[in-house]
Amino acid sequence: AGFPIPNGVKRIDLALKKDVPDLETVLSLIAGDFIAENIYVAEEVETNNAPLYNKLKAMFPGVEIGTMEHQKILSEMAYKAKVIVRTGAFDPWGNVILQSGVSVPQWFDKPG
Repeated sequence: AGFPIPNGVKRIDLALKKDVPDLETVLSLIAGDFIAENIYVAEEVETNNAPLYNKLKAMFPGVEIGTMEHQKILSEMAYKAKVIVRTGAFDPWGNVILQSGVSVPQWFDKPG
């Protein structure tokens, strides 16, 4: 909820109040239709918010979860984002970068 979204970056603002909607709900809905190539979280997530780290692994099976400095997520990566989805979540270290990919089998699996 407190992510500093830079001016000029597209945003989808879902935040209604503290923890509504929560991060897990939003990520699970995104995971249903989003093909993630990579996921990035702050270096501190695995230690300081292991439940979030484990949920990400479960929601995006087979996708590598990389880490980077939290400050880099808040600054450089925020400016590079195509869009930022803001939730009401108050999760510690809860900023997650989803890098989109493509599933070749899904595109070419249709008969014809």
